[in-house]
Amino acid sequence: MSTTNIKDKHHQGYIDLPSLSNPKRISRFLPLISFNKQDLVIDAGCGMGLLLSLIHSKIKFYYGIDFSKEMFNRALNKQKQLNINNARFICGDINNFCLKHKNEFDKAFALDFSEHLDDQDFMKIFSSLHFCLKPKGSLFIHTPNGEYFLEVFKKIGIMKSAPEHIGIRDKKRIYKIIQKSRFF
Repeated sequence: MSTTNIKDKHHQGYIDLPSLSNPKRISRFLPLISFNKQDLVIDAGCGMGLLLSLIHSKIKFYYGIDFSKEMFNRALNKQKQLNINNARFICGDINNFCLKHKNEFDKAFALDFSEHLDDQDFMKIFSSLHFCLKPKGSLFIHTPNGEYFLEVFKKIGIMKSAPEHIGIRDKKRIYKIIQKSRFF
């Protein structure tokens, strides 16, 4: 699926879904991550910047990148409302951004993002994230599990699947793509 087709699937109705502005799904796993006041963080496919509102006081600086102008604008507005100064949002291509920032970041986040990518784009973007991470940097992924019963129900037609979710994968497939992206 081309990038243009992916962008077309992220229409206003999708952007306005209540689940996209609810930080609960992200906040549940953050206690498992050790943050450092010197951490430089990249948030790939940052959407409305939910992660920033949860970690800005724990890190040095945050970069959020998303291709959606609407998401970018919402993230900027949220940043201004919360008066957060250690962050920058970029509306653009993740791969291009990463190429300009070799070995710069301590942590990379791809939260509720990889399920929107076909395997080829997944590998390309995650290779770019690997490129911009420091040698001991960490990657954090949050994505639907293709083996979870709700995803299985969607796959066999019992439940409706989200058209934006073109890449629901099981853990073996995710591992294989990340391995090809040079993380292991």
